[in-house]
Amino acid sequence: FSDIEVCCQTYFPTNQECVKITLPPTNAPTPSNLKPKIWYPDYVNNICKKDGKYGPYEQNFFSSYDECCKFDFMDEDKCMENKPAIYYANYDTNTCTSDGNPSPYEDKLFMTHQECCQYDWIHTETCTSAGDVPVQNSAPVTVVEVDYY
Repeated sequence: FSDIEVCCQTYFPTNQECVKITLPPTNAPTPSNLKPKIWYPDYVNNICKKDGKYGPYEQNFFSSYDECCKFDFMDEDKCMENKPAIYYANYDTNTCTSDGNPSPYEDKLFMTHQECCQYDWIHTETCTSAGDVPVQNSAPVTVVEVDYY
């Protein structure tokens, strides 16, 4: 409904309080705010980790390695020099790749090729025997405009 009053009149005609109950609109989720914040800084080594072995007082968590490296108390250049390969599944080929181009909607990212190949949605033997496979671009898509009468 475009108007809360129309909704109330349609579905709750006897409820006089219906119009008074309004909630502010919420923003639709985007890929960047759907990812969990699992990276934390290792201040001694100037790297970021996601192994869950952070100290009891750590409160700085980030959704990506890059974001973690930009944290004020990190040497960003040194941190980025040690950026780990991130593997993700290619569901079409039952393989894993680390080309740095996962979909923004892919939330299953792995630190090692072996860990990725163990993922439930990938056939382990096919993935392991294929090694780190670069993603091949699919054939170009031709867009055809159609006039409807």
